[in-house]
Order: sequence, then structure tokens, then C-alpha cells
Amino acid sequence: MPGAVKLITHLHQHSIPIAIATGSDRRVLELKTSHLPELIEPFGSHTICADDVERGKPNPDIFLKAAQSLGRNVGRGDYERSTTEQREERTKGLVFEDAIPGVQAAVRAGMQGLNDIPIC
Repeated sequence: MPGAVKLITHLHQHSIPIAIATGSDRRVLELKTSHLPELIEPFGSHTICADDVERGKPNPDIFLKAAQSLGRNVGRGDYERSTTEQREERTKGLVFEDAIPGVQAAVRAGMQGLNDIPIC
């Protein structure tokens, strides 16, 4: 997407924690992004793929695992089942999403979401 590399570079340069939480398997992500090292490298080891979690989107698991990779205490499962401390931590997460199941997963995780698709 236009501006993605600029945004990721800015966040990385300012030590703002970032992670990828993709519904793609790791092999597919590597194929899709092999020509985009400037886009992927800033994430380091904070890349969570579909094959890293048991339940995919619209379940919140992938976003929670991504947050945990950044050292956040967000717990597991839907927002309603988390502690007050975990809920507070979850609301600090900002999710950029391009598909309805991903938006649903962000909501179920209790994270803030931005998307480029209309929600009906």
C-alpha cells in the first residue's frame, strides 16, 4: 500500500514496537515479500503467521501472539475473558487490517483497528 514503507521505517526509527500478524503461512509470506526487504526487516522476529497459531482470523489469537512477541501481557482468548490489566494492555494495540475477518479479530482482541475496507 502507498506509504507503508515510509510508515514502517518511521515507527522502527523511533523505537515504536511493531509486529506483523498475517493470515498467510510463513512460506507464502516469504514468497510475497522476498523483493521487499525494506518492508519486512524492521519487524525482526516479530512476525506471526497463520501457521504459528491454532485458530486463525477472525479469532484474536494471531494479534495476541504478535503483542506477546513484543513483550506485552495481553493474555489469551477473547477480550471478555481477559483480566483488567490485560484489557488495558490490549487497548494499546493498533491494528492495520485489509479484510473483514482481520477487523473482527482485532475487535475480539480488544485492540484499536484501522482498515481500508468499509464495514457494513
